Amino acid sequence: EIDMDNAISTTAISPRINIDCFGKLSTFTVYPNPSFDQINIALTADNDALDIIEVCSMSGKIMQRIQIPDTETQNATVSINSLIPGNYKLIIKTIEGQKEVTLFEKK
Repeated sequence: EIDMDNAISTTAISPRINIDCFGKLSTFTVYPNPSFDQINIALTADNDALDIIEVCSMSGKIMQRIQIPDTETQNATVSINSLIPGNYKLIIKTIEGQKEVTLFEKK
């Protein structure tokens, strides 16, 4: 990342992301992060399931969109082999209508 005075900075990305928003949104885990070939998504809320997973560039372009066919799925694996190395947004939507956005790094 280059800022206004052309200085280069980097952002460290946690190897494992757990999100819990005080019961308002679903809790999930994304791992490994960074990753070379695939990322795993595990939803830990018993009363919800994965619906749509989107992998987006940092500018917002959808690179992959996965519709989960089983309405009770709480775990998914997403292949990221086709992505070039860099940072990406992961958008996870559940059948209950919740939406979470997090970042991951493709090595």
